[in-house]
Amino acid sequence: MSTQADAGAPTHLGRHTVLLLAVVCGAAVANIYYAQPLLPVVARAFSVGEGEAGLLVTASQIGYAVALAFLVPLGDVLERRRLVSVLLAVTESVGLDPSRAAAILGSDEYADEVRERERMYLDAGIHSVPAVIINNRHLISGGQPAHVFAQALRQIAAGE
Repeated sequence: MSTQADAGAPTHLGRHTVLLLAVVCGAAVANIYYAQPLLPVVARAFSVGEGEAGLLVTASQIGYAVALAFLVPLGDVLERRRLVSVLLAVTESVGLDPSRAAAILGSDEYADEVRERERMYLDAGIHSVPAVIINNRHLISGGQPAHVFAQALRQIAAGE
């Protein structure tokens, strides 16, 4: 059904709009991996081991897929405040303290520590995601095929 209001609506997206959407989508997907260098900070913040904190990346990948399927449509039908309540309930369902999560999100409590780690990694030459650091000395930057990792691991093993 057509109305007069949408009679002048464009029938296609402009080049700049498509570029903007591509950049935003790329940034959203990259967000899944941004937590990796911050796992020690996360572990201390929630008093868990680094191995348990590592589950954050796994959970965020699963959560991203679930959010695309279920949470994004909720944004069209729920008020934002209620949506935040849903997110905090999810936080609790994975064993984290929702009031602590809300307090951290609403503060700059870890901002200095996060910025310090960010500076450390930038100074170490990490400018892409993912970046794999082996033995705190060897860097494999960006998404690489399996044979690159195998070769790097062989070289590291031969030199140590």
